[in-house]
Amino acid sequence: MAIVVIFALALGLVHPQGVHPRLERAVHGAPPATPARLDRSAFLRAALGVVAGAAGAAVAAPARAETVASIGTSGLLFKDTLNIESFDDPKVSGVKLYVADFQRPINERLSANFFSDPTQASVTCVRTGTVALAADINTSAEGEEVFSQARSLFFKSVKVRRIYDKNSNALIYVSYSSRLSREDDSNKSRFKSTMCAVPIG
Repeated sequence: MAIVVIFALALGLVHPQGVHPRLERAVHGAPPATPARLDRSAFLRAALGVVAGAAGAAVAAPARAETVASIGTSGLLFKDTLNIESFDDPKVSGVKLYVADFQRPINERLSANFFSDPTQASVTCVRTGTVALAADINTSAEGEEVFSQARSLFFKSVKVRRIYDKNSNALIYVSYSSRLSREDDSNKSRFKSTMCAVPIG
């Protein structure tokens, strides 16, 4: 059953929030509209949920993000894609965060590791107003995860954590990759990270 649903997602017949709008319009006899693009992160979230449900395991959904830009880079016909997404920190107001990462082209996916993408990502942040913190914000040295995006079905993900610097009265956001196996890391992306900082107040 899980395999059937995953392939339905790949064909665009099932949407993460239910029936794909294109299929729903066809059922009700309305003329088909341009289908909404099922982006990579939404597909992986849906596939993760289906597989975990079939196995009886619970998988936490990554933070929701909005696509700001999708830029074709290397390649002639099938290009790598640089995706830029924005999201909010649920415990901090007055800050907008942006994550940039790459998506492999379809020809590379068909040749190997269809559900896998590079795990190197960068984060930046911008102050959009008065920065205010929630009362229960994490002040430990490890900080708190505010964003997670799957880069393969089970083994890799990109994460963003928030750290509160009490001495400087600032917030630091750092991006990094997480993986189960260190062997599958030919470009050493697990050692790469980016960060940005925002003053509070």
